Amino acid sequence: MNESIRQQKVGQVTELVERIQSSKSMIVTDYLGLSVEQMTNLRRKLYEAGCSIEVIKNNITRRAVQEAGFNQLDDQLIGPNAIAFSQDDAISAAKILYDFSQTADNLELKAGIIDGKYVTFDELLIYAKLPSRETLLTQIAAGLLGTVRDLAVAIHLFSEIGNEAATPEPAKAPPAPVTAAEEPVVEAAPAEVAEEPVVEAAPVEASEEVAVETAPEESAEEASADVTETPEEVQISEEEKKEE
Repeated sequence: MNESIRQQKVGQVTELVERIQSSKSMIVTDYLGLSVEQMTNLRRKLYEAGCSIEVIKNNITRRAVQEAGFNQLDDQLIGPNAIAFSQDDAISAAKILYDFSQTADNLELKAGIIDGKYVTFDELLIYAKLPSRETLLTQIAAGLLGTVRDLAVAIHLFSEIGNEAATPEPAKAPPAPVTAAEEPVVEAAPAEVAEEPVVEAAPVEASEEVAVETAPEESAEEASADVTETPEEVQISEEEKKEE
């Protein structure tokens, strides 16, 4: 082999190793059967998403993945392969390739490297079916906003419940019942009124006066008794009158 050709291949391997290590993802695809128009459309879609696709010889790719430490890809480097690279988003290349393969049957995903990890075809499909980065960010933002909104609503409801629970407390122990309970104590006046009959002991004295006043009646009876003359005294007085 010519030394210049060998050095050229060594340079290609080194460059490919650097691209593998610097890329977010590397996807190996079988593009056999794609038309020029289809391949052009695929390149444009990948380019718009910050990705690229290249047809690289299998021996160059094989040496590069071995040097990069991904020997698992050796079995997939058979036949005409195109290598897609993503510099910004780890799953954007896989998603575009998968979506494009739904309308282009000749495009087949095989395996790859995502975020420095070897992924099989089945794992590649899982990544490819995930929402895009923009969609994920939108969903996360919506979830955070929903959480904040729910938290705000919960706090508002909690404050309203707290206010409602705090409002009835003054009504449970109003000052009015205390005043009403004190009124019977203040109305001790009936006790003073009850003492008035004790002060009116005058009737008792009046009864004594009556008793005293009855004494003259008894003395009048006694006087009448004293004035009443016995029959003998009446006869003597009559005889005295005759003698006169």
